[in-house]
Amino acid sequence: MSEFEVGSVVALREIWRERVWKARPAIVVLDDKEVVGLWTPAGSQMLIADTGSGVPSASWRLVPLGAEQDALRLARLGARRVDVALWREGAFDGWKVDVGRPLRRFDAGFEYLDLELDVRIVPGGEASIVDEDEFAEARRRGVIDELEAAAVRSEAEAALAAFELREPPFGAGREPRRPDVSGTLRLPDGRDAPASDLPPLR
Repeated sequence: MSEFEVGSVVALREIWRERVWKARPAIVVLDDKEVVGLWTPAGSQMLIADTGSGVPSASWRLVPLGAEQDALRLARLGARRVDVALWREGAFDGWKVDVGRPLRRFDAGFEYLDLELDVRIVPGGEASIVDEDEFAEARRRGVIDELEAAAVRSEAEAALAAFELREPPFGAGREPRRPDVSGTLRLPDGRDAPASDLPPLR
C-alpha cells in the first residue's frame, strides 16, 4: 500500500474484535514509508465507543466527540508505540506515549490498538508510566493476556528509558515544531472499511 501525500486527511482508527473502537481524523504531515506524522487539531470530529474511551468492552456503538487537544502523532510503521505531542489552547502540554499493537496502513489511513499503559512526559521534563488502573482492567477483562501484558510493560519501560536518554523525538521534553495547520477536521470517507484484528504483542 502506497504512502499518503502530505496534506491528505486520513482516518486513524483503533480496532478491537474486527470492529472500529475509536476513529479520529488527521492530516498527514509526514509519510516516508517508515515514519508517519499525523496532526489532529482540537475540536476535530472523532468517533468513540459509547462505553467510554478506555478499555474495550464486549459490545458498543460509536458516538461523536470533539478532540480535546491539538495532537501530533509520530510513529514508525510496525513499531509498538505512538509518540504524541500535545497542546492545550495553544500551549505545549508535553508528550504522551501510547503503547499498542503496531500501526499499519489501510485504504483510508492507519490503524492500531492502544493497550492502555502510557508514558506521560510533562512540560519541563518529568516522565512516568501512567494509567495502571486501566491496564489492570484490560488484563482482568481479557483484552490483554499475560504474554501481551509483559510486552506492553517492557515497551513502556523502554519508552521511559528513551526519554531519560534524551533520544528522539523527546529531546529534553521540549516542544516539537507545531504544524502550521488551522481549522478542524472531519473523518474521511472509507473510515468504515472492513477491519481485521491486529496481532497481539509478544
